[in-house]
Amino acid sequence: MSKYVYTTLDKILPFGFKKNRSSPCLYYHKFMIHEGENKKGEIAYQIQFLNDIAAQVQKINETEYPKWYDRYLTTLHNINVQLLGTEFETTWRLISGMGSNPALETGLYLHHLYGFPYIPGSVVKGVLHHVAEKELMENIADVEIQTLNEDLLQTIEQSIAKAELIRVLFGSLRLEKDEKNPAEETPKVRFAVWKNTDVFNDNKENGMIENLLSRMNILISDNHTGGLCNFFDAVPQKTAFAHSEKQMLQTDIINPHYPAYYNAQGGEAPPSDDQSPIPNYFLAIKPGTKFDFPINIKFWPRSIGRDDGENERVRILHEFTEQSVLDKLSHWLELAFSLYGVGAKTSAGYGYFNKNS
Repeated sequence: MSKYVYTTLDKILPFGFKKNRSSPCLYYHKFMIHEGENKKGEIAYQIQFLNDIAAQVQKINETEYPKWYDRYLTTLHNINVQLLGTEFETTWRLISGMGSNPALETGLYLHHLYGFPYIPGSVVKGVLHHVAEKELMENIADVEIQTLNEDLLQTIEQSIAKAELIRVLFGSLRLEKDEKNPAEETPKVRFAVWKNTDVFNDNKENGMIENLLSRMNILISDNHTGGLCNFFDAVPQKTAFAHSEKQMLQTDIINPHYPAYYNAQGGEAPPSDDQSPIPNYFLAIKPGTKFDFPINIKFWPRSIGRDDGENERVRILHEFTEQSVLDKLSHWLELAFSLYGVGAKTSAGYGYFNKNS
């Protein structure tokens, strides 16, 4: 058991940390900063509080993290996990878990014992799934079904095959319409449109059309198959805490300039320049951090059996190998790094990665 587990709190918590008995994660997520009458004093305390967390995380993990990392990698290698994205590093700061801290209203995922930052496997899976469907939608967005011909049928079949691969790897097609852009289509919406065109309905007796319709019906259904891949927590590489001159966690700021406008209901207050900014501080992962993204394939369907789902996976994956699937996941991960970002505030430049030269 870690010596940094902290199970009790003093009646009056110290301004900083006492010795090494504090769990930075527990302190960070459970301690509510007092809102006193002096707003400037409260802001100064918030900054000091976050700086204390960052310093304690750095102090603990300079010695403890390499040991934990070796144990983690040993366990992953024992179950044939592959590390993806190892050659990439963050171009600017990264925030994973912005909404995870109810005490501060701005958070960061920290390991519950050692306090180092990480990206949960569920987040990694969600990002890759989103990117995979976005790429598919770009490929099929301009396909118009007017008259049947061999080239069109081949294009539709290839599009369905790509969607089936995504469904097998992740368990479903899940991309939802963007509320800010309701005109934007998703793969499920596009397949539903194709399925209901007169071209398909008038040629149902055609064996190939019947096959394509059957496969599209499966894709647009809400049935989940259980994905083929496991996505584990992405963690900083072993030497991430070795250079103590630049701490892993850095204090950052959000500075809303129009608090009355943001808090008003029904547009009662305009975003006028007479309002005072309210700074809000948070922790972020430093630029230049390298992560390992562990992923493995749960099982590889080998032969036709009595289970319909297994037979479907065999059919979809017959032209793939385990390595080619991992290569596909690496491709989507690289797209996520360069085009979409990971975590919060990606529109402000956070969460992007570059390949380390």
